[in-house]
Amino acid sequence: MSIVRDGVILNEMQYRWRTWLLAWSGLIVMCSLYMTIPLSTLFASQFHVSASMAALSSSVFSICFACGCLLYGAIADKYGRKRVMLVGMLGLALSTLAASLVQQFPLFIVLRALQGLTASTFSPVVLAYIVAMFPSQRRVTAIGFVSTGFLLAGIVGQVVAGYIGTHDDWHHLFLLFGCLHLVTALLLWSFLPGDTAGQPELNLYVYMKQIKHVILQKKFSAELCGRVCTAEFFYRDVCRIESSAAKCRLWTG
Repeated sequence: MSIVRDGVILNEMQYRWRTWLLAWSGLIVMCSLYMTIPLSTLFASQFHVSASMAALSSSVFSICFACGCLLYGAIADKYGRKRVMLVGMLGLALSTLAASLVQQFPLFIVLRALQGLTASTFSPVVLAYIVAMFPSQRRVTAIGFVSTGFLLAGIVGQVVAGYIGTHDDWHHLFLLFGCLHLVTALLLWSFLPGDTAGQPELNLYVYMKQIKHVILQKKFSAELCGRVCTAEFFYRDVCRIESSAAKCRLWTG
């Protein structure tokens, strides 16, 4: 079966391959969010920090990821979606590989923040890319596969991280994912067709001022602070549970 797009006949297999590629990319990007969750006790031990400080490896990534999602949609509209996804994947690869070499906790947290900023180039942009580049009869399937990749990352990232953290050096986890990100960036560059910028005339400075205006609204700020506090209490509870579990393992041998 073939699909006609802009007068060009495209084979159905091309769209299947692109769908799987984007789903894989979503999986491998979002694994970066979850990969440190089962390792917080290990980080606390190796970096000689408290359990709540070790949890920063996850919370800093999440905060920077959320901030990046506010920015990269507009940047993609101005410069092109494939370009933003590709640059972000390369940045994620480099920051992940750099994290595999660090021995100091502050530098590790900085690199986790960079991972969050670069990873956020994919999730808000890929959906717009699918809408722009896929025919209507393929969009729902493609979005469904990418969404499945996002959700599976919560399982795959933690399982792989837990296994490597238990049986090997955690630095090798970041080395593995850094290499996977590099390979994924090469695949995106080679097989994903480029798109045209949706709004090349977009003024990013004006857009940032609009974002600032929304954030400074009292209702929004109060809700945001409430959610941040809730997340902080959640992380503290997780740290207490992990600390108790580690003590139980130590007592039981």
